[in-house]
Amino acid sequence: MSIRANKDQRNKQEILLESTQLRSRLAEAEQTLDAIRSGEVDALVVNGPQGVQVFSLTGAERTYRLIVETMNEAAMTVGFDEAILFCNQRFCDLVKTPMLNVIGKKLSAFFVPVQHSTLHKFLVDVRQTGSFVQRLLKLRAADGVEVPVQIAGSLLREDFITSICLVLTDLTMLEAQFNSIRVMREQQQALEESRAELQAANIFMNDSRRAALNIMEDAITAHREIERAGVALQNEITERLRVEEELRKNHDLLEMRVSERTGELSSVNEKLRDEIVERRRVEKSLHDAITEIKRLKDRLREENIYLQQEVAQQFNFGEIIGQSNAISHVFFRVEQVAPMNATVLLQGETGSGKGVVARAIHSRSARKDRPMITVNCATLPAALVESELFGREKGAFTGADARQIGRFELADGGTILLDEIGEMPLELQSKLLRVLQDGEFERLGGSRTIKTDVRIIAATNRNLELEIKNGRFREDLFYRLNVFPITIPALRQRQEDIPLLVKHFLAKFNKKIGKMIETVSTEIMTVLQDYHWPGNVRELESVIERAVIISQGSALQVMDRLDTFRRPEEPAGPDVKALVELEHDHVLKVLQKTGWRIEGKNGAAVLLGLNPSTLRARMRKYGISRQ
Repeated sequence: MSIRANKDQRNKQEILLESTQLRSRLAEAEQTLDAIRSGEVDALVVNGPQGVQVFSLTGAERTYRLIVETMNEAAMTVGFDEAILFCNQRFCDLVKTPMLNVIGKKLSAFFVPVQHSTLHKFLVDVRQTGSFVQRLLKLRAADGVEVPVQIAGSLLREDFITSICLVLTDLTMLEAQFNSIRVMREQQQALEESRAELQAANIFMNDSRRAALNIMEDAITAHREIERAGVALQNEITERLRVEEELRKNHDLLEMRVSERTGELSSVNEKLRDEIVERRRVEKSLHDAITEIKRLKDRLREENIYLQQEVAQQFNFGEIIGQSNAISHVFFRVEQVAPMNATVLLQGETGSGKGVVARAIHSRSARKDRPMITVNCATLPAALVESELFGREKGAFTGADARQIGRFELADGGTILLDEIGEMPLELQSKLLRVLQDGEFERLGGSRTIKTDVRIIAATNRNLELEIKNGRFREDLFYRLNVFPITIPALRQRQEDIPLLVKHFLAKFNKKIGKMIETVSTEIMTVLQDYHWPGNVRELESVIERAVIISQGSALQVMDRLDTFRRPEEPAGPDVKALVELEHDHVLKVLQKTGWRIEGKNGAAVLLGLNPSTLRARMRKYGISRQ
């Protein structure tokens, strides 16, 4: 049996970390695009195939933008769908609405409802004529106050971008001045009427009543005072007429200023149009960059699927080489437990192939599309075992400069192999027990409980029951791990598999080193089969690799003094025979119970957890047949 190098496992973990980083980069790119659209970003640095490029999102003409933002009139750009694309702060002040709630809204939302049709016709006229158009309309602010404005519009065209530029002048002050003039005119008309009445009364009194009634001199004096008051009123009316003329001139001046500002705004719009084109170009570049990131993400996903398929092909029963009864029983146990989610405990000597068996279980389970994470508890420093398994928060200990995701989080939805579980410190065994019982844990230095769905496969070369007696392993944890134990036989217990393993390793190293060694002498094969192999399959693999390197010609030459390390053979017959007999008796008992029915809902294959074809192969192997 051969062991897959840890290189492929590291590659898979690196791919998973790279996928997490790509997702983070994609989220940052989407946030950058939102900031560009809201006007919060002034420049963008793009690192592309042509190197690092800086794109200005506001253009070189910042002076024109300053003019628009500081002018007394409201200015904006509207699309053909009547949605507001841009506005200055003056418009936001008039409607008493934050700019964030203005951009993108329909223009009609800020005008009195009875004028919506007039506003729509005005915008249609601008689009159709393409020339300068004016109207008198009323805005409605957020507090319900109506603001009279003069709105002027013109059409902007630039390649594929066409929009409407609008300038709105607040007429509130001018309307108040007109109302004052109207009141003054009414007062003037009343004074004129009063003066005419006084003059008529004076003539009547001079011609008729004065001689007849002999009016007293003091009454005539009073009349003269009234005449002087009329002169004063006439002077006041003349002054008010002068003020009215001044207001009329100011109104003409205001119209001239609006016309001049409209011309300035048209010039500014030319610059803004160029700026919009530049922004669209940068947005397109960013969109292309995001598209490329998505393409790379999809490619990474496809490569990950391909890698999983490759691993599945390499770590199957084809990699577990052997036909002996001992290894066949391992195959049988793997087929039974693989479809389940039960915890598995693999026991066997170092180099016997526990990792390969764990791969075989994972590749045949429902979790095969998710990662299998391997943790060697013996190689991790005691101080780092907890943070490696469960992760850590930033600042959890000295040197923890960033948050780290633990192996259990990486393996969520998949499988985790805890190799050399017997080496795990006692203080961590309680945390592992909690994960087995409740499926939850906390990162080192953190308080948030994290849920995880992980299948656990534990492997050890120690006698855990003896470790329990010596106080080095928790008894309750052992019972949680020992749900489905599988014992991996040592190589010396399946010597009949050694020729198959030698053939497999020869083909592997011939391809790797570039040699064509095809034959192995009977003497060398006998030496290989008689050797004790304390290092099991791993040691055999190393011996064959060295032999291929030094061999000349087509025959394998083994220079290792294997006889020097030969040990007395251990009796393997009774234990292996007991396992084979157990499987034979169990299969026979189930067949008899089902009336020798193999397939179907209540067939023996279903009860044994095997495919019908596999069960028939077992029956042929053990010579089981219906009498």
